[in-house]
Amino acid sequence: MKVDGAIFIACLAIALGLGVWHARHSSETTDECFAAGRSPSWWLAETSIVATTFAAVAPLAIAGLVATDSIVGNWFWCDDGLPVVIGAFIVSH
Repeated sequence: MKVDGAIFIACLAIALGLGVWHARHSSETTDECFAAGRSPSWWLAETSIVATTFAAVAPLAIAGLVATDSIVGNWFWCDDGLPVVIGAFIVSH
């Protein structure tokens, strides 16, 4: 077996092992899993939501929108403020 195949199989085994371990130690409700039991404070939920917008793909997507649609494409990014605040409020309450 080639080295890259062995590395692939090792990574796959580690990922499956972690998945099995987390499945056995998971919480019982989806509310606890996805919304932290609806107990995080508003600022923690908002920070989490904003942090996801700083992924490596986001600046590339916005640059692509501006390149194809000119500055009007930037409204896709700017128009997201209110829905993010509403989402953080819903998650934290």
